[in-house]
Amino acid sequence: MTQSDVLILGGGYAGVYAALGAARARGDAAIEIRMVSGEPDLVNRPRLYETEPGPHMRYPLKTLLDRIGVELTVAWVTGIDLDARTVALADGRTLAYGRLVIALGSAMHRPAIPGIEHAFDVDTYDAALRLDGHLRALPAGATVTIVGSGFTGIELATELAQRFKVVLVEQADVLAPSLGDGPRQAITHALEHLGVEVRLGTRIEAIDSAFTTVWCGGLLAHPLTRALPAERDPLGRLKTEPSLAVRGLAGVYAAGDVAHAMSDETHPALMSCQHAIKLGQFAGHNAVSDLLGNAPLPYQQPIYRTCLDLGAAGAVLTEGWERRVLMRGPDAKALKREINTVWAALPSGDDREALLAFGEPGASPYRRTT
Repeated sequence: MTQSDVLILGGGYAGVYAALGAARARGDAAIEIRMVSGEPDLVNRPRLYETEPGPHMRYPLKTLLDRIGVELTVAWVTGIDLDARTVALADGRTLAYGRLVIALGSAMHRPAIPGIEHAFDVDTYDAALRLDGHLRALPAGATVTIVGSGFTGIELATELAQRFKVVLVEQADVLAPSLGDGPRQAITHALEHLGVEVRLGTRIEAIDSAFTTVWCGGLLAHPLTRALPAERDPLGRLKTEPSLAVRGLAGVYAAGDVAHAMSDETHPALMSCQHAIKLGQFAGHNAVSDLLGNAPLPYQQPIYRTCLDLGAAGAVLTEGWERRVLMRGPDAKALKREINTVWAALPSGDDREALLAFGEPGASPYRRTT
């Protein structure tokens, strides 16, 4: 059995930044940090709506982790034994831990609708490749139905509108209900400009394999969260203390899409990469601080911005929980490209100290190490 002082479950944005935060907080102390990831790469999940997904959206984890002194185990996690402080892997191995950071992410929620298995999605790299292969076989102008007008649904609809007739279905009576009133006018104008047909107040009752349907419904936290004796929110996220320690679970921290954490006094963090990064920084830092007997830092994320891609219609940048529009059109589109290709890439470079700076709680991922 392999023993690690800090064991991080998940190789997405929360897991990577938890590793950076833990390695930075460790300093010269003899603390072993290990990440367990089902994939050898971090997948740039925010880009999977783009045309032609491929290897340019994957970044090898081992390269970064080797440079900051973090071990990597590539395997799928199948169970957590809180009493024994061990984690079971699909290949039969067992890993022991002193402190545990759960950063296993989320998955698309597929409700029990007849034919739901025929719907495509872009929730994972493999799913995006399957959709891309299917779309390549369709004639130009074919109809593609997208269900859900959240962030992913809007970005996918505007991306595909240049090649296909897109029908965007939303069960709510307003467009993009989760995105608020701020950007709605810009989104509406973009969809009209691109010729996307919008059907509001429409509930899907069944899906036929003869038609191309892409499901962009909501997300749920990794199912392992439901096996733990802890408080959870309706999305399955583990409720945490300000330190990101999971309430009632000794030595366990949560980050990213599995964490219900308050980013300020009134708003819980969202299932988004910008929140996952900072949640990871704080969780990794505090897991090591706990081992060293140091006081934890309370998680906070007072700045909240979104940049929504609108395809050929540009993009829209918003700020704050009220999503006040700061920028739209070509300038916002240029920023979106930078976010997708620079911000969402792994920190790079050979300078170990510069890399560890990304783990500072609250540090911006825009700082590069090229």
